[in-house]
Amino acid sequence: MATPAMIKGHEDRYRNLMTSNDPVLLFNFDQGQKPFREPPGQPSGALITDVQISSDDIKSTTGIFDASLGAKSNETSGRAIRERQLQGNIATYEFVDELVESMQFTGEIMVDLIPKIYDAERQIRILGEDDAEEVMTINKPQLDLQTGEHIIINDLNRGHYDVKVTTGPSFSTRRSETAEQLGTLFGQNPSMAQLGADIYFKSLDLVGADELVERVRKQGIKQGLIEPNDDEKEQETQAQAQEKQIKMQAVQLEMAMKQAKLAGEQADAQETQSKTLLNNVKAQVEQLELAQGQQDLEAQKIAALRLKQTVANPYRGI
Repeated sequence: MATPAMIKGHEDRYRNLMTSNDPVLLFNFDQGQKPFREPPGQPSGALITDVQISSDDIKSTTGIFDASLGAKSNETSGRAIRERQLQGNIATYEFVDELVESMQFTGEIMVDLIPKIYDAERQIRILGEDDAEEVMTINKPQLDLQTGEHIIINDLNRGHYDVKVTTGPSFSTRRSETAEQLGTLFGQNPSMAQLGADIYFKSLDLVGADELVERVRKQGIKQGLIEPNDDEKEQETQAQAQEKQIKMQAVQLEMAMKQAKLAGEQADAQETQSKTLLNNVKAQVEQLELAQGQQDLEAQKIAALRLKQTVANPYRGI
């Protein structure tokens, strides 16, 4: 509010106050007063009540109340809060249902287009149910050793594919709900913990939970409480094969040691036999030398006797 004298010479400034960023607002004193802002009018109480009624009508029509939007209510447990939120989801299921159908149709279009776009060898990233990433190679040519022909590994042009879309809580939400329910179940029945301890630890968001799950499953498989999956069966088969190979190597080593020992014993026996044969030969040589010496001695005796007889009777042989 201002008199003409207050804004005389500054009319343009006041007319452009809605769009101007001028930091200075000049005015003229008129009888010692300055321009002032008139306070805004107070809203009507009836209009405020009408807005509140309209808000409640919208909530009743859509089935989405304050608790479904996260507002605090008289529910205290997590299950009660989820049930309250579920009521709002049921009231608006047709929107989610139409969204699911649109996502499914989009998936069918992509299934038809993917083999035409991914027509060469490449690596793609896929996501599992738990949002775990894995890199796969598609359209990879490989030689079949049995037929001698080249085949394509993970050929997307072969086979027929379908699309299924489901909606619900995310994997992390379902995992926390699983941990909560299993914790309650194990608290009521501790004997059940041996059967589902691996599932419970897997649902917990802990550092090193995977290693703990692996240890629990190994112990449960050994006790016969847990059925091994395909990977564990393969690992067990490999471990058995390695153990069998180690045993075979140990048996072969033991046989080689026995053969070496037997060969050593045979060598010792041959050496003993050779020594015995050499001793026998030496004994025979000594016997021959002794016999030869006796013969020489007898010949000497005979020669000496003959010489003696000849000297005694020089004409005996005439």
